[in-house]
Parts: sequence; C-alpha cells; structure tokens
Amino acid sequence: MTISNKLATYIAVILGVLLVVGVLGFAWTQHQHQQQVIVLQNEVAKKDSTVETQRDVYAKLAVQYKDASVALDTSSADVKRLAAEVKKTHADLLSVQSVVVKLRSQVGTGTGTQTTEPSAGAEVRTKVAFGQDFGYARVDGWTLTNPGEYHLALAQGSRPLKLTVALEQQPDGSWKTLASSSDSSIGLDIGVSAVSPYILRTRWYEDVKLSVDLAASSQGVLGGLGASVRVGQFDLGPKVWGTTVGGGAVFYGGSISWAPFKK
Repeated sequence: MTISNKLATYIAVILGVLLVVGVLGFAWTQHQHQQQVIVLQNEVAKKDSTVETQRDVYAKLAVQYKDASVALDTSSADVKRLAAEVKKTHADLLSVQSVVVKLRSQVGTGTGTQTTEPSAGAEVRTKVAFGQDFGYARVDGWTLTNPGEYHLALAQGSRPLKLTVALEQQPDGSWKTLASSSDSSIGLDIGVSAVSPYILRTRWYEDVKLSVDLAASSQGVLGGLGASVRVGQFDLGPKVWGTTVGGGAVFYGGSISWAPFKK
C-alpha cells in the first residue's frame, strides 16, 4: 500500500469515526429532549381535570409512567384485588383509568295507584303504589299511612347504562383518556388517567438487522454482509464487501441510514 493509499485510508477511518460519534451525539440529544418533553407533559397532566369536550364526552390528559401499576390506589379493597390479579399473571399494565359516575338530579312525577289496606286499629291505611323508568334504572315502590311506611325497589331500567373509555395519543406525543356515557343524565369524572407507553417500545436487540448485498456485471461480482442496530432515527453498523473484479479484493466499512420522519 502506497503512502497516498494509507493516507486515504486514515482519512476515511477518521471521517467514519467522526460520523458515528456525531450520530450517537445527535441520538442522545434527541433522547434527552424527548425525556424533557415527557416531564413537562406529565406536569401538565397531573394538574389537568376532567373536561366535557362535547355532550356526554369527557377528556383528561394521562400521566406517563414506566410502570403504570404505580397509579393503582391499593388503599381501596377492589383496586387491591385488581393489583393482586395483575401480579399473579405477571402481566405489564399498559394503562390505568378510573371513571367516577355522577348521577344528575332527576325528579319523577306521575299518577300512582291508591288503595286501602286493612288495619288492626280503627284508622284505615291508605296505600299508594308507583313506578317510573329512568332509562338506566327503574324505581318501583309504595307508601302506607297510619303509621307512615314505605317500600322502594331499584332495578335495571329499559336502557342499560354503557360507559366507553378510550386512550388516545395526540400528535405531540402526549396521551389522553376519553370517556363517554350512553345516558345524558349521567355525568363522568375521570379520576386516574395513566399510561405506560414504554412497554410498547421494542427492545434493543429487536432492532438488530442483518443485510446482504449482491451485484454483478460483466467484470465480476460484488457482495456484501453487514449488521446494524437502531439508534434513535438512525441505523448504523459494520459492513464488509468482497469483489472478484481485478483479481479480488475485500473492503471493510460501515453503513448509516436515517429515518427522518420517524417519531
């Protein structure tokens, strides 16, 4: 190898190293920036409250956790049982939402059925039976006089109450819980709104890629083998090429590809 060839090789190596260092530095800066954005989004989400965005549709920003199970309030017996079930199955929680149902005040009026009931005393007991369907619930009952007495029964109404809870990721990367009710007489308050998007991310070894290059011409064959790993928006790794042109030669280097539109 001549001096000029050695110099060209050294320059190529130095430029390659500088390029790799630059890519790693850029990826690290992007990662740090993303972490700062998540911290700010969480601060806003923790102060957010439930908002009725349109009729019977409610929304609240979600807090991002590495482990969503920390959002479970295990001081409550029912939530404690839920947490125990998650632990038993060794599962990872993607999200945790709690929705508080608030009944809006409703007054039912109508005509009851009035009858008289026999009494051991001298006074007659008057009985009024009534009933009304409120959609999600039905109330039936009766009252008696002399002395005053009542009976109430609460049962399923003609329209079952349906709650729908959805989790959305917004264009800026933040998350939001949406909840809706099938009955306009029901108000909703989103208590806990938490998500763990980290479990959706791939592990580093899942981003390892192997590549094979092959080209041919009338002069000979060129082939290459390489491997790369994802670093932020970049794929980088070593590569080796071999050719039969000019008696054969082997080239060593690397490859870098950029996905500028990847979030």
